Amino acid sequence: MSSSHTVGDVNIHLDISDYQNTSKWQSIMDSHGLTQTQHITTPTHNKGNILDDVVTRSDIIVADVNVDEPMISDHSFITVQIKLQVGKGQRAGAIRRRLWRRFDYDQFCGDLQQSVLLRNPAADV
Repeated sequence: MSSSHTVGDVNIHLDISDYQNTSKWQSIMDSHGLTQTQHITTPTHNKGNILDDVVTRSDIIVADVNVDEPMISDHSFITVQIKLQVGKGQRAGAIRRRLWRRFDYDQFCGDLQQSVLLRNPAADV
């Protein structure tokens, strides 16, 4: 069984191994028994850093990772395909995901252009 999910960024420079927050991130992953394999090897931000990660349990196989160039945002759109194997007697957990096949890119861009965030941005974050 194959499934597609979207992945969000963690805003940590994961490509800089001696960066303090990178080692903290790795420590958190290790403490929860999660596998943090850097499947993403190209920059995911328009300023050139890798700010995205694929975190799975050790028994999950990452089949494919796609990094699109930043277009609307300063971040790339990342898609990941994972192989899910459900053994006999096990129930598959519920998976929630966006219905990307129904996504209307032009409408989304139009909605963003009408957004108060773009028409009247805040002076600070």
